[in-house]
Amino acid sequence: MSYIKSIIKKLPEMEFLQPATEQQIKSAEEKLGLRFAEEYREYLSFFGMAWSDIIAISGICDDEDYEVVALTDKLKKVYLGIPSDFYVIEDVGVDGLVIWQSSTGEIYQSIPNSNPVKIFDSLSDFLIYQMKD
Repeated sequence: MSYIKSIIKKLPEMEFLQPATEQQIKSAEEKLGLRFAEEYREYLSFFGMAWSDIIAISGICDDEDYEVVALTDKLKKVYLGIPSDFYVIEDVGVDGLVIWQSSTGEIYQSIPNSNPVKIFDSLSDFLIYQMKD
C-alpha cells in the first residue's frame, strides 16, 4: 500500500469519493497550468477527494468548495502573490487560513495580506500532524 494511502486511511472517520482517472488528473493540471506533486497525484488516484470532521482535502469532484481547480482559481484571486505552482489542499474556513501545496510537494499556509509560510515538507507530514492534533 502506498504511504499517502495508508496515512489517509488512518485519519478518523474519513470518507472518500471515486478515484480520479489519469485523464481527470491531467485535465485539472492543464486547467491550472501546473503539475501536481507526485504524492497529491497518488492521493487523487486513490480517493478523488477525502474528508472527515477534522479535514477536507481538495480533490477532483463536483463540489466547487472542494474541487481543486475551482478552489485554487477562486482563492488565487483573493490571496495575491501566491506562486503559480501552488494549488489549494484545504480552505480551512477559520480566519482566512488556506493550506497550499507546491508542485514540488511542500505544504504552505497563508492568511489574508501575508505571504505563504512553509509548514511541512509533504502532504504526508501535514496529514500525520492532523492525526496528532
